[in-house]
Amino acid sequence: MAEKSVSAEIHRRLNHPVIDADGHWIEFEPTLLDYLDAVAGPAMADRFRHDDYLAGLAGWSRMSSEERRARRAIQPPWWGFPAHNSLDRATAMLPGLLHERMGEIGLDFAIAYPTLALFFAAIRDHELQLAAYRAYNMMAAELFRGVGDRLIPAACISMHTPAEAIEELEFATGLGLHAMMMTSLMRRPIKAAQQNGESGRYANWPDALGL
Repeated sequence: MAEKSVSAEIHRRLNHPVIDADGHWIEFEPTLLDYLDAVAGPAMADRFRHDDYLAGLAGWSRMSSEERRARRAIQPPWWGFPAHNSLDRATAMLPGLLHERMGEIGLDFAIAYPTLALFFAAIRDHELQLAAYRAYNMMAAELFRGVGDRLIPAACISMHTPAEAIEELEFATGLGLHAMMMTSLMRRPIKAAQQNGESGRYANWPDALGL
């Protein structure tokens, strides 16, 4: 692909490599669901479809204006998935295309962190959460295969317990993944709040240390 962008022109004037150590790609959810099906079966994939893990976006979208006011519901971010330029959107979703356009973008190397999987820490169904991380890591390893000279994905490692983190880290390294993202602020339930019916399920404390 021709490299005629402003970014490419600036890059040509530099005497050092340009590395994006905090890039992001956008996962194609239907493909992620295929991997989740392979990891834990169709019932688990169906549970994922019904989990409003993405910052409450699905639930907020279904509310009426009156419900949003009554709940004081905050509008989740909607600007993280731009689609006006189809080529740029496809580039964010297809590692092979991103690799092809690295020169045009002005990058020599990039570590690609997830977008959807950033929110997996919000999945309250722990069994589903672990399966989702495993499915993501398998998908990332497969889709980024062959572009590692300039582009690598970061594995997602759940920090719910040390044992689970070590198990997934060993699995990810076995897939050939060389970078990782450890989830932070794991949401722990507050025991007393769980006794307060439906509202209690929303009460949690953020564990920043994985204790």
